[in-house]
Amino acid sequence: MSLLHTLGAILFIYQATRSRFFWSGVAATLMTVKPHIYLLFIAPGIFWIYQIGYLNAMRFVAGSAVAMTLLIVATLVIQPQAIEWWIVALSNLEPGFGAVPVRLWRTATMATTIRAELIAHLGYIPDWPLSVFPAIGFIGTLGFLVWHRSKVIWVNLAPALVCLSFIFASYGWFYDQSALILAHFSILLSAITSRKVSKRVLDLGALFAIQLLILLLGMQPDSAQHHYTWVPVALLLLVWRQNMARRVPLDP
Repeated sequence: MSLLHTLGAILFIYQATRSRFFWSGVAATLMTVKPHIYLLFIAPGIFWIYQIGYLNAMRFVAGSAVAMTLLIVATLVIQPQAIEWWIVALSNLEPGFGAVPVRLWRTATMATTIRAELIAHLGYIPDWPLSVFPAIGFIGTLGFLVWHRSKVIWVNLAPALVCLSFIFASYGWFYDQSALILAHFSILLSAITSRKVSKRVLDLGALFAIQLLILLLGMQPDSAQHHYTWVPVALLLLVWRQNMARRVPLDP
């Protein structure tokens, strides 16, 4: 599933950049496999659909509708209980067969980290971070777009957006961080195309250090999902530094 939604994100940006709106709709549907991870893509997506015009928007919607129908049919054929378990996990407060409620998950997000830190002060695990953090991220992204009124160019926006999506997500497993490859590619491309040797060394060295630390953490006997909350934060800082150095706005 992680590879599927990551592939969908990459193909969506590729197809949207080339104005292939039907196929970008198909690719975007694959991202709905993990909708909580791509929550912050919704607001820019609405702006983008408005910007591409009515006919292109209809092509995008048609591609999404066809792909969603096929995706639901395939899910029901391969694992008929999957959708039911997913609904139970999101709606029920107590664990049941085939599903564990979201409030009991401890994953690689800031919401999980805050909940764990508040246990000692409150005496119980609060549920409010699971909704407050996504809401803050969504409102902040919407406010940024409204304030700047810039044209949405996915190849520039997506690397930072995917990092922020993981930071503000209600939950997100470490293996879902495969989607952060968008940020990796952006940083790597910026480094190898830079004329400054110092920038290449710094950016490539930082990427290597991040991967090395991830590997070392994975080798620890007490390694757990929430130990990787810092990864999207570290990548976001590199993306931000890269954009500041190149001074690339959303609408160059």
